[in-house]
Amino acid sequence: MRPSDSAASLEVGSAQASAAPLKIRQNWAIKFHELDFGPDGMQRIGIGSYGEVFRAKWQGLPVAVKVLISQQLSKDMLDDFYHEVEVMAALRHPNIALWLGACTEPGAFAMVLELYTFSLAHFLHSPDLRSKVTRARVLAIALGVCRGMQYLHTPGAAEPASGQGDKQRASIVHRDLNPNNVLLASDLRPRITDFGLSRLKTGSKLETRDAAGTPQYTAPEVFRGVYTEKADVYSFGVTLWELMTLEKPYSRQGFARVQVVGMCVSEQHFARSHLMPMLPADTPEAVKGAIASCLAQDPLARPSFEDLVATLQMVVAQQKREK
Repeated sequence: MRPSDSAASLEVGSAQASAAPLKIRQNWAIKFHELDFGPDGMQRIGIGSYGEVFRAKWQGLPVAVKVLISQQLSKDMLDDFYHEVEVMAALRHPNIALWLGACTEPGAFAMVLELYTFSLAHFLHSPDLRSKVTRARVLAIALGVCRGMQYLHTPGAAEPASGQGDKQRASIVHRDLNPNNVLLASDLRPRITDFGLSRLKTGSKLETRDAAGTPQYTAPEVFRGVYTEKADVYSFGVTLWELMTLEKPYSRQGFARVQVVGMCVSEQHFARSHLMPMLPADTPEAVKGAIASCLAQDPLARPSFEDLVATLQMVVAQQKREK
C-alpha cells in the first residue's frame, strides 16, 4: 500500500512484498479477505507510528485495521511488526486496546484491534465534545491511563504469540504515550494503544532503537538515548497537564517541531515547563504535585505509576466526596 493511495486494494502475495508470512499462533491469524471494509472500500480513520488505520468489520464485529504503510518489508521492518504483534498479543487489561489478531500474508501485513469511538486528543479538543469534558471525567481518564501504564511496567505471566508456552512477560516501555495514543469508547474508559515504538525491558537492559516519540511529550533524556520507564512517566506528566488545561503543549507559541526538539534536549527544563499553558487555579494540589514530579529533570526523581495511581485514586475519591 502506498501512503498516498490509502483506499487502494492491497495486493496479497505481491512479489514486491516479503517472501513469507510470519509464524504466529494459528488462532490469532486473520486472513485479509475476511475483513469487510464496506461498499466504499478502505477509508482511513487514523495513522500511527508506522501504520494507517482503517475501519472494518470482522465476523460482524466493528474493528480497527492497522495496515503497514510500506508493505515492502526489510528485515528490520518485519522485526518491528512482529515485535508489536508479540507485545499486543500478550496484553490483556481494561485500559489497554484489545488486540484481536494479525494479517501476516505477504503484501497485507496488518493488525486487527477492537474499534473505539475516538482518541483522547479528539475528546479534549473537539468543539462538539467540549461539553462532555468535565474535571471528574478527565481525572477518571487520567487514573485509567495510569492503571494501564502500571500494568505495562509490571512484569507478569503472559502467553507469547510464538506459541512457545508460558513465560514471564517483561515490563514494557511505551515510549510514545500521548493523547493521540489513548483511545476512548462510548464509556470514556481509556485504552492505551500504538505500541510500534514500545520496547521490552528485561532486567536492566532495554531493547530499543533510536526512534523517539512525539517531541512535545518526550522526556529530555530520551533525545540523548536514555530510555527507562521514567520516560513514560514524563510523557504522562505532559498528558496530565493537557487534561487539566485542555490545551495542547506549546500550542500558543506555534513552535516548529525542530524548536520543540531543541527545548526537549536543552537543560533549560524550567524554561520549557513555563511555556506550557497555566494550570487552572482550581487544579487540586495533589495533581499539581503529581505533574511537577512527573516532569522532574532527573528521571530518578519521577514517581512510579503505582505512586500515581495511589495519588489519583485519592483525588478522585475526594472529588466525589465534595459533590
